[in-house]
Amino acid sequence: MSVKEIGAAAGYGLTFARESKKQYGLLPLHFRREMSPGKG
Repeated sequence: MSVKEIGAAAGYGLTFARESKKQYGLLPLHFRREMSPGKG
């Protein structure tokens, strides 16, 4: 994977996490914590 692809995947993942918050209660919080640089 290139950096561009990783960035796109991360951006999509965060958007998906926000969209699916109602369905997947705790997953978005954990996902965001794992994906956030400098927070972890």
